[in-house]
Amino acid sequence: MKTETQIQHEICEWLEKDKYFFWRHNQIPVPGRSWPKYVPKGIADILVVINGCLFAIEVKRPGDDNVREKNGRTVRAGMLSAHQAQWGADLCMAGGKFRCVRSLEEAKQFLGR
Repeated sequence: MKTETQIQHEICEWLEKDKYFFWRHNQIPVPGRSWPKYVPKGIADILVVINGCLFAIEVKRPGDDNVREKNGRTVRAGMLSAHQAQWGADLCMAGGKFRCVRSLEEAKQFLGR
């Protein structure tokens, strides 16, 4: 089963290969510093601009209640945090598009490819 990082990498590799205008947003704050003032909590992992429209992709790993991690925990599908859901809703209200995906195929469908 792929991790979120692996899925993000696959999506970014595809976007780069097909020459999309995009960026991968890393929102891990620097230890010991406060959250940057103008970086909203919940901003999506990958941002893509197509024909003037902002498409935001939040990547979560797929889950399977029958699969276990090495430590024995059940692999459950990732869920949006409250901040991520709110950011996605705010983007849609502003005219952008937001989707939570669990695979490269879902990202391609979202972008209409």
